[in-house]
Amino acid sequence: MSADLESFTIEIFDTALQYINKYGGAASGAGEVSLSPTATSNSGMSITHDLQMATIEFDHLYKKADTPIEGLEESAKKIEGLLMMEETFSILGEQKVKHLVDTLRDLMETKVGA
Repeated sequence: MSADLESFTIEIFDTALQYINKYGGAASGAGEVSLSPTATSNSGMSITHDLQMATIEFDHLYKKADTPIEGLEESAKKIEGLLMMEETFSILGEQKVKHLVDTLRDLMETKVGA
C-alpha cells in the first residue's frame, strides 16, 4: 500500500467534518440548530478538533526535510491515540480507524525508509 500524505490529511478532515455536521449543531432541516449538545458530542468535538490539529502538525513535520524521525514518530503516535479515542467514543468505526492507522503507519514506513 502506497500512502499519500495529502489523501490521508483530507480523509481525516472529511471524517471530522462528517462528525461535526452530525453532532456539532448542524441539523437536518435548513436553518435548524441544536441548542443542547450532549456531553458525548462535546467530548467528541474536542477529540475531533485535537485530531485535526495533530494531523496538521504531522503534515507539517512530514514535509520538513530536517524533522527528526523521533518527532515525527511522536506526532504519529498522538494521531493513533486520538483515532483510538474516536473509536472509543463511537465517532469512527473500527474499520475506518484501522484503515487510517494502517495508512499512517505506511506513511511512516515510507518516510523512515526514504
